[in-house]
Amino acid sequence: MLKKFLSIFSSYPAWVVGGAVRDFLLGKSPKDIDIVVQASKDALEQLGGIPVNPQTGIPVYVFKFKNFHVEVALPRREKKIGVGYKGFKFETGPDVPLEEDLSRRDFTINAMAMDANGKIVDPFGGVEDLQRGILRAVNPEAFKDDPLRVIRAARFAAKGFRVEEETLKLMQAVPADEFKALPIERFTNELLKALSEPYFEEFLGALVMVPRACGVFFPELLQAQEIPAGAKEYHPEGSLFNHIVQTVARCTTIEGRFAALMHDMGKLLTPKELWPKHHGHDSLGEPLVRGLCQRLKVPARLRDTAVLVTAEHMKVSNLRDSKLLQLAERALRMRAHEALIECVQADQGIEATQRFEKALRVVSIPARELGVLLDGNPQAIKSRILQRRIQLLRQE
Repeated sequence: MLKKFLSIFSSYPAWVVGGAVRDFLLGKSPKDIDIVVQASKDALEQLGGIPVNPQTGIPVYVFKFKNFHVEVALPRREKKIGVGYKGFKFETGPDVPLEEDLSRRDFTINAMAMDANGKIVDPFGGVEDLQRGILRAVNPEAFKDDPLRVIRAARFAAKGFRVEEETLKLMQAVPADEFKALPIERFTNELLKALSEPYFEEFLGALVMVPRACGVFFPELLQAQEIPAGAKEYHPEGSLFNHIVQTVARCTTIEGRFAALMHDMGKLLTPKELWPKHHGHDSLGEPLVRGLCQRLKVPARLRDTAVLVTAEHMKVSNLRDSKLLQLAERALRMRAHEALIECVQADQGIEATQRFEKALRVVSIPARELGVLLDGNPQAIKSRILQRRIQLLRQE
Protein backbone atom coordinates (compact mmCIF):
# COMPACT_ATOMS: atom_id res chain seq x y z
CA MET A 1 0.00 0.00 0.00
CA LEU A 2 2.78 2.44 0.93
CA LYS A 3 4.57 1.71 -2.33
CA LYS A 4 1.39 2.52 -4.26
CA PHE A 5 1.11 5.93 -2.65
CA LEU A 6 4.75 6.74 -3.36
CA SER A 7 4.36 5.79 -7.02
CA ILE A 8 2.21 8.90 -7.54
CA PHE A 9 5.37 10.98 -7.03
CA SER A 10 7.72 8.82 -9.09
CA SER A 11 9.18 11.86 -10.84
CA TYR A 12 10.56 13.19 -7.56
CA PRO A 13 12.44 11.76 -4.56
CA ALA A 14 9.69 10.74 -2.12
CA TRP A 15 9.49 8.92 1.20
CA VAL A 16 6.84 7.79 3.66
CA VAL A 17 7.83 9.31 7.00
CA GLY A 18 6.95 9.34 10.67
CA GLY A 19 4.39 7.16 12.37
CA ALA A 20 3.50 5.17 9.27
CA VAL A 21 7.08 3.85 9.06
CA ARG A 22 7.01 3.04 12.78
CA ASP A 23 3.74 1.14 12.41
CA PHE A 24 5.01 -0.69 9.31
CA LEU A 25 8.06 -1.91 11.24
CA LEU A 26 5.79 -3.04 14.08
CA GLY A 27 3.63 -5.00 11.65
CA LYS A 28 0.65 -2.69 12.09
CA SER A 29 -1.53 -0.97 9.51
CA PRO A 30 -0.87 2.78 9.75
CA LYS A 31 -3.85 4.99 10.58
CA ASP A 32 -2.32 7.95 8.77
CA ILE A 33 0.24 8.21 6.02
CA ASP A 34 2.57 11.19 5.71
CA ILE A 35 4.85 11.61 2.70
CA VAL A 36 7.76 13.97 2.11
CA VAL A 37 8.50 14.85 -1.53
CA GLN A 38 11.50 16.83 -2.74
CA ALA A 39 9.60 18.95 -5.21
CA SER A 40 8.12 22.44 -5.52
CA LYS A 41 4.75 23.74 -4.36
CA ASP A 42 3.68 24.10 -7.97
CA ALA A 43 4.58 20.48 -8.71
CA LEU A 44 2.44 19.17 -5.82
CA GLU A 45 -0.50 21.34 -6.83
CA GLN A 46 -0.21 20.17 -10.45
CA LEU A 47 -0.35 16.57 -9.18
CA GLY A 48 -3.66 17.36 -7.48
CA GLY A 49 -2.61 18.34 -3.98
CA ILE A 50 -4.99 20.52 -1.93
CA PRO A 51 -3.33 22.86 0.63
CA VAL A 52 -4.21 21.86 4.22
CA ASN A 53 -3.83 25.28 5.85
CA PRO A 54 -2.89 27.80 3.18
CA GLN A 55 -3.10 30.70 5.66
CA THR A 56 -0.10 29.34 7.61
CA GLY A 57 2.12 29.16 4.55
CA ILE A 58 3.33 25.69 5.57
CA PRO A 59 3.43 23.59 2.38
CA VAL A 60 1.37 20.55 3.36
CA TYR A 61 -1.08 19.09 0.85
CA VAL A 62 -3.82 16.48 0.98
CA PHE A 63 -4.07 13.88 -1.77
CA LYS A 64 -7.23 11.81 -1.96
CA PHE A 65 -7.03 8.16 -3.03
CA LYS A 66 -10.51 6.65 -3.04
CA ASN A 67 -11.50 6.65 0.65
CA PHE A 68 -8.01 7.36 1.94
CA HIS A 69 -6.39 10.76 2.49
CA VAL A 70 -2.62 11.18 2.47
CA GLU A 71 -0.76 14.28 3.68
CA VAL A 72 2.20 15.27 1.53
CA ALA A 73 4.75 17.89 2.53
CA LEU A 74 7.90 19.44 1.19
CA PRO A 75 10.98 18.90 3.37
CA ARG A 76 11.55 21.86 5.69
CA ARG A 77 13.84 23.26 8.34
CA GLU A 78 12.49 25.22 11.29
CA LYS A 79 13.87 27.78 13.72
CA LYS A 80 12.36 28.72 17.07
CA ILE A 81 11.76 32.49 17.30
CA GLY A 82 9.11 32.83 20.02
CA VAL A 83 7.13 31.21 22.81
CA GLY A 84 4.59 28.51 22.06
CA TYR A 85 3.87 26.11 19.26
CA LYS A 86 3.43 28.96 16.75
CA GLY A 87 6.76 30.59 17.51
CA PHE A 88 8.61 29.31 14.42
CA LYS A 89 9.93 30.46 11.13
CA PHE A 90 10.68 27.89 8.47
CA GLU A 91 12.32 27.31 5.12
CA THR A 92 11.17 24.69 2.69
CA GLY A 93 11.78 23.32 -0.75
CA PRO A 94 13.55 20.61 -2.70
CA ASP A 95 16.98 21.83 -1.52
CA VAL A 96 16.28 20.86 2.12
CA PRO A 97 17.85 17.40 2.70
CA LEU A 98 15.61 14.61 3.97
CA GLU A 99 17.83 14.09 7.03
CA GLU A 100 17.40 17.74 8.02
CA ASP A 101 13.63 17.38 7.74
CA LEU A 102 13.75 14.26 9.91
CA SER A 103 15.94 16.03 12.47
CA ARG A 104 13.12 18.41 13.46
CA ARG A 105 10.84 15.53 14.47
CA ASP A 106 10.07 14.54 18.03
CA PHE A 107 11.37 11.03 18.74
CA THR A 108 13.78 8.71 16.96
CA ILE A 109 11.03 6.14 16.39
CA ASN A 110 9.15 8.82 14.42
CA ALA A 111 12.20 10.16 12.58
CA MET A 112 12.53 7.40 10.01
CA ALA A 113 11.63 7.35 6.33
CA MET A 114 11.00 4.64 3.75
CA ASP A 115 11.32 4.87 -0.02
CA ALA A 116 9.28 3.09 -2.67
CA ASN A 117 11.60 0.08 -2.56
CA GLY A 118 11.11 -0.39 1.17
CA LYS A 119 14.55 0.94 2.09
CA ILE A 120 14.56 2.51 5.57
CA VAL A 121 16.32 5.82 6.13
CA ASP A 122 17.22 5.92 9.83
CA PRO A 123 19.78 8.63 10.69
CA PHE A 124 19.03 8.72 14.45
CA GLY A 125 18.78 5.07 15.48
CA GLY A 126 15.00 4.79 15.46
CA VAL A 127 14.95 1.11 14.46
CA GLU A 128 17.02 0.08 17.48
CA ASP A 129 14.97 2.27 19.85
CA LEU A 130 11.78 0.78 18.43
CA GLN A 131 13.07 -2.74 19.07
CA ARG A 132 14.01 -1.81 22.64
CA GLY A 133 10.77 0.08 23.33
CA ILE A 134 12.71 3.28 24.08
CA LEU A 135 11.40 6.81 23.58
CA ARG A 136 14.33 9.10 22.82
CA ALA A 137 14.36 12.70 21.60
CA VAL A 138 15.91 13.33 18.21
CA ASN A 139 17.73 16.48 19.35
CA PRO A 140 18.22 18.54 22.55
CA GLU A 141 15.87 21.28 21.31
CA ALA A 142 12.97 18.90 20.62
CA PHE A 143 10.81 19.91 23.57
CA LYS A 144 11.76 23.57 23.69
CA ASP A 145 10.79 23.79 20.02
CA ASP A 146 7.39 22.22 20.66
CA PRO A 147 6.31 21.64 24.30
CA LEU A 148 3.35 19.54 23.17
CA ARG A 149 5.92 16.83 22.55
CA VAL A 150 6.19 16.40 26.32
CA ILE A 151 2.53 15.36 26.41
CA ARG A 152 3.03 13.18 23.34
CA ALA A 153 5.87 11.44 25.19
CA ALA A 154 3.41 10.65 27.98
CA ARG A 155 1.01 9.25 25.39
CA PHE A 156 3.74 7.03 23.96
CA ALA A 157 4.38 5.80 27.49
CA ALA A 158 0.75 4.66 27.43
CA LYS A 159 1.62 2.65 24.31
CA GLY A 160 4.28 0.82 26.30
CA PHE A 161 7.41 2.85 25.51
CA ARG A 162 9.89 3.78 28.25
CA VAL A 163 11.11 7.37 28.25
CA GLU A 164 14.92 7.40 28.09
CA GLU A 165 16.61 9.18 31.03
CA GLU A 166 18.22 12.04 29.09
CA THR A 167 14.97 12.61 27.22
CA LEU A 168 13.11 12.87 30.53
CA LYS A 169 15.60 15.53 31.69
CA LEU A 170 14.93 17.50 28.51
CA MET A 171 11.19 17.26 29.17
CA GLN A 172 11.65 18.48 32.73
CA ALA A 173 13.73 21.47 31.58
CA VAL A 174 10.96 23.02 29.45
CA PRO A 175 9.84 26.35 31.04
CA ALA A 176 6.29 26.51 32.39
CA ASP A 177 5.56 29.48 30.11
CA GLU A 178 5.93 27.21 27.09
CA PHE A 179 3.20 24.93 28.43
CA LYS A 180 1.01 27.90 29.31
CA ALA A 181 1.17 28.98 25.66
CA LEU A 182 -0.46 25.71 24.57
CA PRO A 183 -4.27 25.69 24.25
CA ILE A 184 -5.83 23.25 26.72
CA GLU A 185 -7.49 21.44 23.81
CA ARG A 186 -4.10 20.22 22.60
CA PHE A 187 -3.37 18.62 25.97
CA THR A 188 -6.84 17.10 26.16
CA ASN A 189 -6.51 15.66 22.67
CA GLU A 190 -3.43 13.72 23.80
CA LEU A 191 -5.19 12.68 27.02
CA LEU A 192 -8.15 11.31 25.06
CA LYS A 193 -5.86 9.39 22.71
CA ALA A 194 -3.98 7.93 25.68
CA LEU A 195 -7.26 6.62 27.13
CA SER A 196 -7.46 4.10 24.29
CA GLU A 197 -3.84 2.92 24.60
CA PRO A 198 -2.98 -0.31 26.46
CA TYR A 199 -1.39 1.37 29.51
CA PHE A 200 -3.23 4.61 30.22
CA GLU A 201 -1.90 4.61 33.78
CA GLU A 202 1.61 5.13 32.34
CA PHE A 203 0.42 8.38 30.77
CA LEU A 204 -0.37 9.64 34.27
CA GLY A 205 2.96 8.40 35.63
CA ALA A 206 4.93 10.15 32.88
CA LEU A 207 2.93 13.35 33.28
CA VAL A 208 3.67 13.78 37.00
CA MET A 209 7.37 13.20 36.28
CA VAL A 210 7.27 16.57 34.48
CA PRO A 211 5.85 18.82 37.23
CA ARG A 212 5.91 21.99 35.14
CA ALA A 213 3.68 20.43 32.51
CA CYS A 214 1.44 18.68 35.03
CA GLY A 215 1.12 21.87 37.06
CA VAL A 216 -0.21 23.74 34.04
CA PHE A 217 -2.59 21.13 32.64
CA PHE A 218 -3.55 18.83 35.53
CA PRO A 219 -2.31 20.19 38.89
CA GLU A 220 -4.77 17.93 40.74
CA LEU A 221 -2.49 14.97 40.01
CA LEU A 222 0.43 16.67 41.74
CA GLN A 223 -1.80 17.42 44.73
CA ALA A 224 -2.90 13.78 44.81
CA GLN A 225 0.71 12.71 45.38
CA GLU A 226 0.69 14.52 48.73
CA ILE A 227 -2.63 13.18 50.06
CA PRO A 228 -3.21 9.74 51.62
CA ALA A 229 -5.73 7.60 49.76
CA GLY A 230 -7.17 6.45 53.08
CA ALA A 231 -6.37 4.37 56.13
CA LYS A 232 -3.37 2.10 55.53
CA GLU A 233 -5.30 -1.10 56.24
CA TYR A 234 -7.56 -0.29 53.27
CA HIS A 235 -5.06 1.60 51.12
CA PRO A 236 -1.56 0.10 51.42
CA GLU A 237 -0.71 1.84 48.13
CA GLY A 238 -0.26 5.06 50.10
CA SER A 239 -1.02 8.24 48.18
CA LEU A 240 -4.23 9.20 46.43
CA PHE A 241 -2.26 9.38 43.19
CA ASN A 242 -1.11 5.77 43.58
CA HIS A 243 -4.71 4.74 44.27
CA ILE A 244 -5.96 6.53 41.16
CA VAL A 245 -3.26 4.85 39.06
CA GLN A 246 -4.14 1.42 40.43
CA THR A 247 -7.86 1.94 39.84
CA VAL A 248 -7.27 3.19 36.30
CA ALA A 249 -5.03 0.20 35.55
CA ARG A 250 -7.87 -2.21 36.42
CA CYS A 251 -10.22 -0.59 33.89
CA THR A 252 -10.27 -1.34 30.17
CA THR A 253 -12.87 0.96 28.60
CA ILE A 254 -12.35 4.63 27.77
CA GLU A 255 -15.36 5.68 29.89
CA GLY A 256 -14.32 3.46 32.80
CA ARG A 257 -10.72 4.69 32.76
CA PHE A 258 -11.72 8.33 32.67
CA ALA A 259 -14.25 7.83 35.46
CA ALA A 260 -11.56 6.03 37.49
CA LEU A 261 -9.22 8.97 36.93
CA MET A 262 -11.82 11.32 38.39
CA HIS A 263 -13.66 9.18 40.94
CA ASP A 264 -11.74 10.19 44.10
CA MET A 265 -10.90 13.81 43.25
CA GLY A 266 -13.13 14.89 46.14
CA LYS A 267 -10.42 13.68 48.50
CA LEU A 268 -8.43 16.75 47.46
CA LEU A 269 -11.01 18.83 49.36
CA THR A 270 -11.30 16.95 52.64
CA PRO A 271 -9.77 18.86 55.58
CA LYS A 272 -6.22 17.82 56.39
CA GLU A 273 -7.04 17.31 60.07
CA LEU A 274 -9.40 14.47 59.07
CA TRP A 275 -6.79 12.54 57.10
CA PRO A 276 -6.41 9.70 56.35
CA LYS A 277 -10.22 9.57 56.37
CA HIS A 278 -12.20 11.21 53.59
CA HIS A 279 -15.83 11.01 54.66
CA GLY A 280 -18.13 12.69 52.14
CA HIS A 281 -15.51 12.92 49.41
CA ASP A 282 -18.01 11.68 46.84
CA SER A 283 -20.28 14.66 47.43
CA LEU A 284 -17.34 17.05 47.55
CA GLY A 285 -16.00 15.60 44.32
CA GLU A 286 -19.10 16.03 42.17
CA PRO A 287 -18.78 19.82 41.55
CA LEU A 288 -14.98 19.61 41.45
CA VAL A 289 -15.04 16.98 38.72
CA ARG A 290 -17.64 18.89 36.76
CA GLY A 291 -15.46 21.99 36.82
CA LEU A 292 -12.30 20.02 36.03
CA CYS A 293 -13.95 18.44 33.00
CA GLN A 294 -15.15 21.82 31.80
CA ARG A 295 -11.65 23.22 32.17
CA LEU A 296 -10.20 20.31 30.20
CA LYS A 297 -13.03 20.57 27.65
CA VAL A 298 -13.60 16.83 27.53
CA PRO A 299 -16.58 15.47 25.57
CA ALA A 300 -19.93 15.81 27.34
CA ARG A 301 -20.49 12.06 27.65
CA LEU A 302 -17.16 11.51 29.43
CA ARG A 303 -17.88 14.47 31.69
CA ASP A 304 -21.38 13.34 32.63
CA THR A 305 -20.27 9.75 33.23
CA ALA A 306 -17.35 10.86 35.41
CA VAL A 307 -19.61 13.16 37.45
CA LEU A 308 -22.12 10.35 38.03
CA VAL A 309 -19.42 7.85 39.03
CA THR A 310 -17.78 10.37 41.36
CA ALA A 311 -21.04 11.14 43.11
CA GLU A 312 -22.33 7.55 43.36
CA HIS A 313 -19.37 5.16 43.56
CA MET A 314 -19.44 4.95 47.36
CA LYS A 315 -23.22 4.43 47.51
CA VAL A 316 -23.70 1.61 45.04
CA SER A 317 -23.29 -1.16 47.62
CA ASN A 318 -25.44 0.33 50.40
CA LEU A 319 -28.32 2.29 48.85
CA ARG A 320 -31.80 1.29 49.97
CA ASP A 321 -33.81 -0.58 47.35
CA SER A 322 -35.84 2.29 45.88
CA LYS A 323 -32.79 4.58 45.59
CA LEU A 324 -30.71 1.82 44.04
CA LEU A 325 -33.39 1.22 41.40
CA GLN A 326 -33.51 4.96 40.68
CA LEU A 327 -29.73 5.02 40.26
CA ALA A 328 -29.90 2.04 37.92
CA GLU A 329 -32.54 3.77 35.78
CA ARG A 330 -30.50 6.95 35.69
CA ALA A 331 -27.25 5.17 34.80
CA LEU A 332 -28.98 3.22 32.02
CA ARG A 333 -30.56 6.36 30.64
CA MET A 334 -27.15 8.04 30.57
CA ARG A 335 -25.44 4.89 29.21
CA ALA A 336 -23.06 5.22 32.14
CA HIS A 337 -23.88 1.92 33.85
CA GLU A 338 -20.95 -0.06 32.44
CA ALA A 339 -18.42 2.60 33.46
CA LEU A 340 -19.94 2.77 36.95
CA ILE A 341 -19.69 -1.00 37.37
CA GLU A 342 -16.14 -1.14 36.01
CA CYS A 343 -14.89 1.72 38.19
CA VAL A 344 -16.55 0.49 41.40
CA GLN A 345 -15.21 -3.02 40.88
CA ALA A 346 -11.71 -1.64 40.23
CA ASP A 347 -12.01 0.51 43.35
CA GLN A 348 -13.79 -1.79 45.79
CA GLY A 349 -13.99 -5.30 44.36
CA ILE A 350 -16.48 -7.33 42.31
CA GLU A 351 -18.91 -7.95 45.19
CA ALA A 352 -19.54 -4.18 45.56
CA THR A 353 -21.67 -4.07 42.40
CA GLN A 354 -23.71 -7.28 42.73
CA ARG A 355 -26.91 -5.57 43.92
CA PHE A 356 -26.51 -2.78 41.41
CA GLU A 357 -26.13 -5.23 38.53
CA LYS A 358 -29.29 -6.99 39.69
CA ALA A 359 -31.06 -3.62 39.87
CA LEU A 360 -30.03 -2.97 36.27
CA ARG A 361 -31.63 -6.25 35.20
CA VAL A 362 -34.81 -5.45 37.13
CA VAL A 363 -35.30 -1.95 35.73
CA SER A 364 -34.68 -3.29 32.23
CA ILE A 365 -37.86 -5.40 32.44
CA PRO A 366 -40.68 -3.56 30.60
CA ALA A 367 -43.55 -2.50 32.87
CA ARG A 368 -46.03 -4.59 30.87
CA GLU A 369 -44.06 -7.72 31.78
CA LEU A 370 -44.01 -7.07 35.53
CA GLY A 371 -47.48 -8.55 36.11
CA VAL A 372 -48.96 -5.43 37.74
CA LEU A 373 -52.15 -3.53 36.97
CA LEU A 374 -51.37 -0.68 34.58
CA ASP A 375 -54.78 1.01 34.70
CA GLY A 376 -55.95 3.83 36.91
CA ASN A 377 -54.18 6.73 38.60
CA PRO A 378 -50.67 7.34 37.14
CA GLN A 379 -49.16 7.78 40.57
CA ALA A 380 -50.69 4.51 41.76
CA ILE A 381 -49.36 2.72 38.66
CA LYS A 382 -45.90 4.10 39.33
CA SER A 383 -46.08 2.93 42.95
CA ARG A 384 -47.16 -0.58 41.92
CA ILE A 385 -44.31 -0.82 39.42
CA LEU A 386 -41.80 0.30 42.03
CA GLN A 387 -43.06 -2.19 44.63
CA ARG A 388 -42.90 -5.03 42.13
CA ARG A 389 -39.35 -4.12 41.17
CA ILE A 390 -38.35 -4.00 44.82
CA GLN A 391 -39.81 -7.50 45.24
CA LEU A 392 -37.75 -8.75 42.28
CA LEU A 393 -34.63 -7.05 43.59
CA ARG A 394 -34.99 -8.78 46.97
CA GLN A 395 -35.51 -12.22 45.49
CA GLU A 396 -32.56 -14.58 45.85
